[in-house]
Amino acid sequence: MTLLHRDRTQPAELSDTDVLAAAYEIVAITRGFISVEQLGKDIVDETELPLSRSTIVNAFRLAIATEPRTEVRQDLIAAGCLLAQFQPGVGVRITVTPARMANQEGEHEHPSPTHVDCLFNQVSADGRVLRDLFGNAVLIAEQKFERARFQPPFQNDGTYTPHGHGNITPQPSSLVPLSASASA
Repeated sequence: MTLLHRDRTQPAELSDTDVLAAAYEIVAITRGFISVEQLGKDIVDETELPLSRSTIVNAFRLAIATEPRTEVRQDLIAAGCLLAQFQPGVGVRITVTPARMANQEGEHEHPSPTHVDCLFNQVSADGRVLRDLFGNAVLIAEQKFERARFQPPFQNDGTYTPHGHGNITPQPSSLVPLSASASA
């Protein structure tokens, strides 16, 4: 996503707020897309995604790292991990449904891996990679919000705490007051 200056000749300098807003917009678009797609365990070509997969993954990472609420972070991780089901070169959507084995009592043959088997292995590997990436984003969020005991401005009961500072525990300052340093 490239933003341009008003004269449209130079890329715009994005503020942190603009980048974060763009990330949240990408996450919202992707979550809406995934809910409409009803993936189940299907494997879908990554060209079906509304934006490039790497752009979406980075948006999820940023959204997770900046989200103060643990429950919301976990929902974002669950939605983001569904991106593993979008793989390159799939072509037509592969719908996965359980099937009964034709010969349940006899010996089972172990056929050579097929394209679908390779895709399943890639989905599994990508799921692990995404969980690790998003796990690192959670660690960033925990360092930022949970150590400070930050609470979002809107509480579960709908009340509002101005500036979200209602439950921050003050930390002792390591700075020496000016009056104490002047008398020393």
